[in-house]
Amino acid sequence: MIKKRSHVEITADVLRIEKYGARKSHIIYKANLNSRLVNQT
Repeated sequence: MIKKRSHVEITADVLRIEKYGARKSHIIYKANLNSRLVNQT
C-alpha cells in the first residue's frame, strides 16, 4: 500500500528541487506530482 505524502512533504520536495532553478516540468517530474496538483492555487 502506498502512503500519501502530506502537504508539507510535497512543499519540501518542490522547494528542494526549485532551489537549483528547475523549470515547471522538471519540478512535476522530480517531485512525482501531476499537472492538476501543480496548477492548483
